[in-house]
Amino acid sequence: MKYEEIDDIIVIQLPNAMNISESKDFSNLMEFLIQKGFSKFVIDFSKTGFISSAFLSIIVSNKKRLFETNGNIVLANISQNVEKILEITELISFFNIYPTVDEAINYFKTAI
Repeated sequence: MKYEEIDDIIVIQLPNAMNISESKDFSNLMEFLIQKGFSKFVIDFSKTGFISSAFLSIIVSNKKRLFETNGNIVLANISQNVEKILEITELISFFNIYPTVDEAINYFKTAI
């Protein structure tokens, strides 16, 4: 799992599948970055076709946590499979979703 810092925004590129093991790695990475003071995250799903319930739980809890400190997690490049999972779990409207990472980054740059 790779990440890069763009201004004060962290872009995390997810692997092909977010299974339980990868979800734990993601959780540890989020904890590390939040502890460092980051609060704006773009999650890039361009390579990801599968997400587990463990990953959903982690991303939802982190979004709620960040929201309390005016931070956020936005999603970019979601596949049809991921979109279906978000629809089935009724989380599709919980997240801001953008077609590209650049548009997701722009959300933070234009948000007041």
